[in-house]
Amino acid sequence: SVQWADDIQALLGRTYSNLVDGGLLCFSTLGKGSFRELRKKFSSAGEKYPIPEYPDICEFRRFAAKFSSFISEEKPRAVRHSSLVDFLRSLKNTGAVNPAVDMIRLSKLRKIMSEASDTPFECFYNIYNILCVK
Repeated sequence: SVQWADDIQALLGRTYSNLVDGGLLCFSTLGKGSFRELRKKFSSAGEKYPIPEYPDICEFRRFAAKFSSFISEEKPRAVRHSSLVDFLRSLKNTGAVNPAVDMIRLSKLRKIMSEASDTPFECFYNIYNILCVK
């Protein structure tokens, strides 16, 4: 769950320090553009989306500059949910939390959900598969 780290660059640096020469770090993470539909829902309700944009692949490459090799693959994926509420429920069921982010006020969330009604909600995930070699 690299995308939930407070400081991805520091995390990769610590991981690099703990790997032996030739050691591998392999992970999948969300990248820039993920949850763009949810960001739009917040914006249309006049609210700021509380989670920063995820890094793009160039930023990950920069974060992993110490590694001798960086191989990446980008896999965009859209998932359709029956409603925004269904999407939020599925997100909650994954256990995804970001403790560095303040909780969304319930009144804000209710406003966003009421404006979304029960129409289908498609969520875009930009998934990066990354392999780094020390």
